[in-house]
Amino acid sequence: MVINAQEYEHDAYSYLDSLDAFLIVSIQEVEELRQSELMQDQLEEELTRIWQRTYAFAADQEEERLAAIWLSRGRTIIDRYPDAAQRRRIYKTSLTPLSANSLLDIEEAVRTKLLEGAGYACWTTDDQFNFIRDVLSLLSLVPSFRIKTNLGRSRNFRDWPTVLKWWLAKGMLRTQPPANKITQWFDFVSQNFIYRGTWGIGSILGLLLNNDDGNQPIQALEIGDWPRTGLPWIAFWIKELITWGTLDPVAAFLLARSNAVSRTQAEADARNYYEEIQEGTSTNDVLDPRLIRNWVDARRTPVEVPFITRKYSVDAVLARPSTTFLNRYFTVTPIEADNSLYWIEASGYKVAHSEKPYHWPDNPSIFEFELDVEESSIVGNMYLQHA
Repeated sequence: MVINAQEYEHDAYSYLDSLDAFLIVSIQEVEELRQSELMQDQLEEELTRIWQRTYAFAADQEEERLAAIWLSRGRTIIDRYPDAAQRRRIYKTSLTPLSANSLLDIEEAVRTKLLEGAGYACWTTDDQFNFIRDVLSLLSLVPSFRIKTNLGRSRNFRDWPTVLKWWLAKGMLRTQPPANKITQWFDFVSQNFIYRGTWGIGSILGLLLNNDDGNQPIQALEIGDWPRTGLPWIAFWIKELITWGTLDPVAAFLLARSNAVSRTQAEADARNYYEEIQEGTSTNDVLDPRLIRNWVDARRTPVEVPFITRKYSVDAVLARPSTTFLNRYFTVTPIEADNSLYWIEASGYKVAHSEKPYHWPDNPSIFEFELDVEESSIVGNMYLQHA
């Protein structure tokens, strides 16, 4: 199949790009297991082995044709991507080659833009918005993260920064969208910013955090390892800002921790953090997640845990002589009457009564009560809570 390389939107090219991605992943993982690059004869042998473990190989229809496509395309992968280091970088993006190479092309431009964000905490709202917009604009050059032009019935919508502004800082908009358009706007936000945008940010950060200098790899989820990236803290927060719809990292943290019920409340509470920040803290370190977490923990009001009795032992008076009971043990249920309890067995008959014990629970149904006829006593144990 011959496809014009410029026709990136063509379905056939998309399928071929996906096949190349799967082949690169297969070759890369085999080479990592072997700890050496595959020669051409080894390549076909490994591709055949992989093919024989696929669903397509097990299927009866068109197995020969599909196998031929798999092997013929697989033979050309090393020719198309002869640099093993490049294949490894494509593999680490988890993208198809077209998008992966586009991402690699903008890697340094995004790094430069992120480095400009060291002073984010003291910027104006306009500057903060422009920074987020510029990062998303760069990522939109990558086919997988491209911002679509569909908004409602429109198929040629280009003013996505206005929708982004509405999502992150709607107070900046002179005119708000009409009520009957809000669902369309949020759908656009969800698909293009929260989904594609945060996916793109995660992918580019994965590249920027990739350490090929022989040192210990940077642990993306270890906050203490973040300074080794050389990136400002705002790069750590940008996905959260887009997800929660705010320009303020402290507000995003409060929303993520359910310490605020709305963006308005979160942004209002966040102002206290900036007012209380220790003098001399650098503008970049103001957004250190550890400082924000400690501030949130310190402002939390301790909750007084009420005393809970988990077991009761109650002396009871049987409703009839113990010798008339057929069983020694009965599961019983209490019925409250003033300061007394009437104990009913499963058939609904009263089998005993007693005084209400101290610290009697407001919800006795969370206990299982058992009457011991011989001892004329009732023991209640709290049910185990579902984990």
